Formats: sequence, C-alpha cells, structure tokens
Amino acid sequence: MRKFIAIGAFTLLLVGLLWWRAQPNISPDFESSANPANPPSIRPNKPSQLQTVFLSDSSPESDNNLSETIDAPIQQRPVVARDSAAQQQVDQVTFLLRDYRLALTQNPVGTNAEITAALFGNNLKQVRFEIPEGSTVKNSELCDSWGTAYFFHQINQSTMEIRSAGPDRAMWTGDDLIAR
Repeated sequence: MRKFIAIGAFTLLLVGLLWWRAQPNISPDFESSANPANPPSIRPNKPSQLQTVFLSDSSPESDNNLSETIDAPIQQRPVVARDSAAQQQVDQVTFLLRDYRLALTQNPVGTNAEITAALFGNNLKQVRFEIPEGSTVKNSELCDSWGTAYFFHQINQSTMEIRSAGPDRAMWTGDDLIAR
C-alpha cells in the first residue's frame, strides 16, 4: 500500500512540476495608470525572449553567403524516430532506474558495469531488478539492442541521462538515443 501511495505522490509531484514549468514567465509588474477606466496591464518580466541567434535570422543577405559558410560535407547517418521501439527501449531503462531510485532512495552510481551490478542485487537492500526487454548484458555491462553498452550520466540526485549509441553503434553521433 505504501508503494502505491509513494508512486501516486511522485506522479502528482512530477505532473505539478511539468505544469509549473509550462506556465509563461509573467510577473505582477503592473504599469501605473492614473485613469481608472484603463486598468493596469501585466507585462512580461523580461523584455523579449525572442532574440536573434543565427546570422541568417537577422539579415536576408546572409542567404547569399550560405554556401561560403558551410564547407563541411553532409554525412548521412541512420535516423531513428523518437517514438520508435528503440527509443522506447531506452525509455524503459529510465523507468528501471526510477524503480531503483524509489526502492533505494538514490540512483545507482558508477560505471555501466557498477550500475548493472547494482541492478542485479549488489546494492544496500540486495534488491534485484529485471532488465528491460530487448536490452542485454555483455561483459557485465547493460547494452542496447545493437549490443553497445549504454552510457549513464548522473545529472543530479534524481536525474540520470541514458545514452544509446543507436544503429551505427558509435557514441556521440546524430543517431544516438537519449532519455532522462
């Protein structure tokens, strides 16, 4: 029963946090108005969130120089859709780490091999977790469906980034699958 209450509380907290982050950044900085018929208006706290980032956004003549600025050849990489089965598999590893965090109040730490050992029961409570379907263990490391070891990056106490090398089996390329 406590487990369901904890999961429910966690879910409510997560939904509340997502809702709060989705709200526009508006402060009650009212413009003064002497006319009561004209009520004060609310204006954004920051002058403008939309700023020019790229040269091509600000000047139409930059389109003429576009071929001069891009000298590198375009490399074709396999593209994996964000909602594909492979991305869902990486998301399942995220859920696995969430279950670990709920059971032991912290993320597993260390290398892939150390995290895999912790998932298989080498933890304070000796709780064993099942690896997601499609994932494998090779050389004591949790691997994706292509047989490449996942890369785990601890963001903070409650967030860990999981990276799969993707179909090209090379880490840090355009087809990598990432979940938090």
